[in-house]
This record gives sequence, C-alpha cells and structure tokens, in this order.
Amino acid sequence: MDDRKVFYIRHNGFGENITKYLIDNEQIGVHFATIADENQAFELSSYKRDYLEKILHIDTLIGYNETPARTCINYINACSNKEHIIVASYEGYDKIVIGLSKKDSKKCHYLEDGINKQIQMKCVQLRNTMTLTKVEFPLPFLVPPQRSTFVEWHMGTKMVKSLFDGYTPEIEGGAAEIYAWFSPWQLEILCEEWLRMKSKFKRKLFQTGRTMKEFDIVGLNIEDKVLVAQVKHACSGNDIEVFLKNADKFEKYFFAPEYVKTMEKYINNSCVISNIEVIEDFINYEPTFLQALLVGRVITNRA
Repeated sequence: MDDRKVFYIRHNGFGENITKYLIDNEQIGVHFATIADENQAFELSSYKRDYLEKILHIDTLIGYNETPARTCINYINACSNKEHIIVASYEGYDKIVIGLSKKDSKKCHYLEDGINKQIQMKCVQLRNTMTLTKVEFPLPFLVPPQRSTFVEWHMGTKMVKSLFDGYTPEIEGGAAEIYAWFSPWQLEILCEEWLRMKSKFKRKLFQTGRTMKEFDIVGLNIEDKVLVAQVKHACSGNDIEVFLKNADKFEKYFFAPEYVKTMEKYINNSCVISNIEVIEDFINYEPTFLQALLVGRVITNRA
C-alpha cells in the first residue's frame, strides 16, 4: 500500500541567499519564530511559549502566527519521520523541485538572508529530486494550493505520484479504469468539455465547480440560453430529482455513475448522462486531451 502523502511548500520572503542555499542543497525549510534551544526547534510547545512570553526580539515576532506555525512544524516533523513526496517552489526560481523527504533528516540551519540578518531555518533533506519547468509539468505552476506555506496537496496527489514514480495510466485500460483514477474536479472539467464536444455548450458564465450551491457548470447553450449541469462521482435517485427540480427552467444535464443510468426511470432520460459514456467518447475522439487531464501534462512520446 502506498501511504506516501504529497505536500506542497512555498519558500517566499527569505532572500536570494537562503533560497539559493535550499535549492543547491536540495532542502525544504520553514522559519517562523527563532527557538533558543535547538533541541526544541521542532516542538510546538516551545513556539507557543516563546511567542506568549515574548522572550524573542520584536522583529522575530512580527508577522508570527501560531496556527500556520503549528501546521508547518507538524509537516516538517511528518516529512522527517516518514518519507513523503514534496513539491517545492522557491521565490525567484522559475522551476519546481519534486523530491522524496529523507527520513530523520530534520535539522536547524542558521542562514544569512542577504541583509546581515541570520535566520533559523528548520529544514528537511530531499532525495531523488527532479527539477521541472512549467512546460514539463504545468499543474504546480498554474494551479498551486492557495495561500498556505506548507500543505498536504490533495488535488495534485495522483498526478505528482504518476510523474515522480514514472507511471502513466493508459487510456487503453478502458473507461472504468480511467473513471476510478479521476478526482471530482477532473471529472467536472471533462464533462464541461464533453458538452462542448457535443455542441451543446457555447460559453461559460461562472467558474466550474467551486462554491456554486446547486450546479457545477453554468453557461450558455448554442442558442444563448442558460445551460446548467451537475457532475457526481456517486449519487442517488433523490440527488437527480432535486437537480431536475432546481434546473427546471434551464437546459440541463446530470452526469452520473453508470449504475444510475441503468435505473429504469432514467434509461431514456436524455438529461441524465453516464460518466462512462463521457469518458468513452474522449477515448474514441480526443485521447490526447483525456490523458493530459489524467496526469496534468501532455505525454509526447506515445507511439
């Protein structure tokens, strides 16, 4: 069982010297507060104590927030206790580094930030690293996790593992295998593109998925009338009935698992589309797009 997690870390605001050190030495790191006792540098209690008692210099405390510090230190510990895959971005560096965290490698380094200020970095060593450009792997450049310094990257997990491990799911495996691989957000994109492929969808009005309450896809059809759609990995007949009621005034499509389409009530309902049917159409007519969506990059060496 592969229980490796995929993490994404940003290195921003450290200055060119520290950034170069981390890149050259294949390390990731966080700062937050400076801890006097290096043996406690990875203990959350020491962060909170030093912060509350204000025993640090004021410039060290500026911008310090206990919650992200707790998260980042937890992840530094996790990535030293067990090997996980790390996707690392570095401010001013136009490439992404992906590597495996080295077990028991956490350590404090005191690094100059370029303005004669020494920063205590809590670091973890990477191994088996790969350095990638935006063209080679667009996903972490174009849709990285929002805001946070150090996060578990659920959205990118399958794609990053596929790239790092050198495994590419083959579309020849069939629609069912591809369906099992897809995350909900990928399926939403695929269904939106299917509507375009079938000349049903002309223009998008709102961002697909995200925070829309009732629909995943909202736009205009070829007659410039509102079209709405819902995409479900799993659902019940009740989910469909609620959707059909909410979408009563619009052109509408409900993308559902295969078992829903076998229900007698929906067999001949043109509003209910099987996700497997969608995938099969892309296997037959646009396999390059389908595989690029699967792995987050274009595979150029296919026979």
